[in-house]
Amino acid sequence: MKCLICSENSHFFFNKRFDPPYDEYLGVVEYYKCQQCGFVFSKTHAELDQNSWEKINYLFHTYCEDQKNIKATNQPPYLEQAMLLNVLVKNGLVSVEKAIDWAGGHGTLSKCLTKYFGIKIPVFEKYMQASNVGSELTFGSSVQYIQQSELSAYETVINSAVFEHITKREYFDEINDRVADDGCLILHTVVCENIPQDPNWFYLLPVHCAFHTNRSMELLMYQWGYASSIYCPSAKSWVLLKQKNKRISEDEVKAVNMEFQFNYLYHKNGFMDYWK
Repeated sequence: MKCLICSENSHFFFNKRFDPPYDEYLGVVEYYKCQQCGFVFSKTHAELDQNSWEKINYLFHTYCEDQKNIKATNQPPYLEQAMLLNVLVKNGLVSVEKAIDWAGGHGTLSKCLTKYFGIKIPVFEKYMQASNVGSELTFGSSVQYIQQSELSAYETVINSAVFEHITKREYFDEINDRVADDGCLILHTVVCENIPQDPNWFYLLPVHCAFHTNRSMELLMYQWGYASSIYCPSAKSWVLLKQKNKRISEDEVKAVNMEFQFNYLYHKNGFMDYWK
C-alpha cells in the first residue's frame, strides 16, 4: 500500500483486535508503516465501509460524552488550547477575525473560548453537532456551526484531535485547503520520532487510524507550503505558519517566554520536532 503522506511503499507493521463492540466492525486491524517517512496507518480502517465507520465513531464518542467515563478517556486539553490561542491573539501573533474550528465536534473548545476568553470562533462539523445532543452540554452556551456551502479561506484553522482519525489523503488536503496563503493551521495530535511497534500502545483506539512522525509532519508542511512552526507543550498543539506569514519571529516567541519566565512556546523553521 502507498503512504498517505509521501506515496512511498508501506508494509505490514503489526495487528490488533479491539474489545467488543468494536471487534464486530473491525475484526483484526492491520497497521502498515511507511518505509520512507515512518507514517503508520490502518489498512483496515481505510477499507471500512462508511456505515461501519460512522457506527464505530458513534459508539466511541457516545461513551466519551458520558460523564462517568470522563476519567477513562483521553480528551484534548481544551482549556490549555484556549489559553494558547488567547496568548497568541493578545500578542498579535495570530488573528481570529476569520477563524474556524474544523471538525470541532460538540463545540467544547469554541464554548471554552467564548466563555473564558471572549473569543468567538465558529465550528465546522460534518458528523456531530451540539444540536443533535443538546446545545447546553458544556459551558452553557450555544455553538455557531458553519455549513459546507458557507466555508471559505481562513486566517486561522484550528484542528483538534482530528489528524489521527483520517483514512484518506484527500481528507488531509481538505483541511489545509481552508488555510489562507498567509494563515496558520493549529493542530493537536500525537507526533512521535518513531511509532512504537506495540499493539498495546496507548494511542491505539478504535477510532484512531493515522499516526504521525516528525518526518511525516515535516513532509506535509513542505507539501502544503508552511515555513515554520510553534509548539506549546501544555496545549500539546502546533501552530503551522504558511510561507507568506511573516508575523511570528524567533524574537517574538522569546519575548512571550521571557514574560512567563519559562519556555511556554518553542519555535523552529520547518516542523518543531519537540517529541524526539
